[in-house]
Amino acid sequence: MPKVENVFGAVVFVSLFAAGSAFAGVGGSVTPTYPAGPVRVGDTFNASLTIVNDSDGANHAERIAVSNISHTPSCGSGTATCKAPDPGVFTVSTGTGAAQSACAGVTFDVSSVNASTGEVQFTPTRPWTLGPADNSDGPATCEIQFTVTVMKAPSQQGKAPGKMLKAPGQDMAGVQTSSLAHALFMNTRTPAQKGMGAGTSATNVVN
Repeated sequence: MPKVENVFGAVVFVSLFAAGSAFAGVGGSVTPTYPAGPVRVGDTFNASLTIVNDSDGANHAERIAVSNISHTPSCGSGTATCKAPDPGVFTVSTGTGAAQSACAGVTFDVSSVNASTGEVQFTPTRPWTLGPADNSDGPATCEIQFTVTVMKAPSQQGKAPGKMLKAPGQDMAGVQTSSLAHALFMNTRTPAQKGMGAGTSATNVVN
């Protein structure tokens, strides 16, 4: 599996809707993990989405449901939303929840939600929830594992426009593309409190 240091950043969005408390929020992070590369057209590699319950304050001990798990495999720029679409660079397989994570053994079907950006959605085939952020009732992290196939070189240069990237010790130029992910977090209160998480990763692709 790709190492954590290959991730170029997780952005956390937290909602502050908790009634009766000034120090509470429902939210978390969704981090795609792709190899830094270089990867070549035709390669298939392992990737994952790591979803973490980071709720705090009065929400720290609550289980959290996760929905709308969305993933844009290749993009020129953006965070939760792709601002420079570059669809068709990668295709992704059905996902599976990693052992010992909150979604262990759950199958996640993949469907297209935006053909113009290549955004797909991971939909679980059975219900699951993240454990509390205080780790008092099971894992607070879900890892969705899947494989990615490189279909073509990116047409949008990510991060550093006009620059070609090289892997350490290798004389290979390539084009960098970003992968994006985001999801909706919700607790079980009535009315429910909602939050959101998003993150990005980057990969160098060569022909």
